[in-house]
Amino acid sequence: DDAKRKVVESERLHRLFDRMGEMAGVGGWEVDLTTNEVLWTAETRRIHGVDDDYAPTLSEGISFYAPEARPILTVAIERAMQDGTPWDLELPFIRLNGDRIWVRAVGEVEFDDDTPIRMFGAFQDISERTQKANELRATQEWMRLATSSGGVGLWSFDAVDGTVTWDDTMVTHFMVSEEVRPETLAAWLKLVPEKAASKIKSEIKKLISGQGRIDVEIDFMGRDGVSHALKLTGEATLDADGLIDRIQGACFDLTPERRLMLELQEQTSKMSVTLSSIGDGVITTDRDRRVTWINEVAA
Repeated sequence: DDAKRKVVESERLHRLFDRMGEMAGVGGWEVDLTTNEVLWTAETRRIHGVDDDYAPTLSEGISFYAPEARPILTVAIERAMQDGTPWDLELPFIRLNGDRIWVRAVGEVEFDDDTPIRMFGAFQDISERTQKANELRATQEWMRLATSSGGVGLWSFDAVDGTVTWDDTMVTHFMVSEEVRPETLAAWLKLVPEKAASKIKSEIKKLISGQGRIDVEIDFMGRDGVSHALKLTGEATLDADGLIDRIQGACFDLTPERRLMLELQEQTSKMSVTLSSIGDGVITTDRDRRVTWINEVAA
């Protein structure tokens, strides 16, 4: 009776384990290294796409992995057999029907003295998570290329804890090094003159109080000894309760345009002085022949 009760209890636990694995999407496996017997849970078989009575060998189990993944898994298993190092890998995988997916393979080896006697671990289909991660990385890369090519810096301010996040272009715009990249608003404001810091602080306060968006230009003397001009823009994001939890914005370097404008103004001024000083009369008109400028001699 006691033996029968233990068998029933074991079967019940086995069904419970299979059910929990199915609900969590995590399969289990075990290899008896003394008999080479391989055990898979129902969820592990489902991920492989095989029948419920499929009885694999260790080499067959490895063969389901994509060709480029098999050497990685093999090295991990061999290392675990030697020194007990567990593995936790995310690898491409090919189901029985040929569908390619991504799986997370976790395992470790059990030893009796120095002899490995059992391998066991978990197995999970992570295709959806991997796809989303790849899409996120692609989006971030596209954003990085777009902003770096256009000279646009990206920044964010956490309205809850006061932390600031900059991308690499912001570091370039403010002419600082990675070592002094600000992590708080207070640290950011210390990098610019008091007048510029006051503008930034005032714009953020107005936005937090619900007044529009950030759109401000600041001037500061760079480490190169040259005056620089930047334009900051930003908008608030709201949490589930409708409260501002973050401000995200962009930064544009106006310095080249400012320098070009000054050069044009200087050239225009020089041209005006020259035309006013020569002995010839000079008149300019628009397309409709209306006089737009005339020097004293022409007058």
